[in-house]
Amino acid sequence: MRVLKFCHNRNPHAKVLTLDTNTNTLSWPSRFHKVFNTTIDITLIQQIRRGQADPKFSKGSKDYSNLETLSLSIDYQVL
Repeated sequence: MRVLKFCHNRNPHAKVLTLDTNTNTLSWPSRFHKVFNTTIDITLIQQIRRGQADPKFSKGSKDYSNLETLSLSIDYQVL
């Protein structure tokens, strides 16, 4: 699934999320991070929130409010 990813310290950028049902993980490629930093065990997901309420959505110089209905935040436990 192709998404627009909002990060802590960068402007939003396109990513491809992959759901692996064999390993129960959600992952995305990164030039900057190792695989274990870009993979989420889906059993650790605590909440999925619709919309752009997370402060990360207000970062950057562009207005992404037109994508509000397509936006979500994934909260998960970090081990």
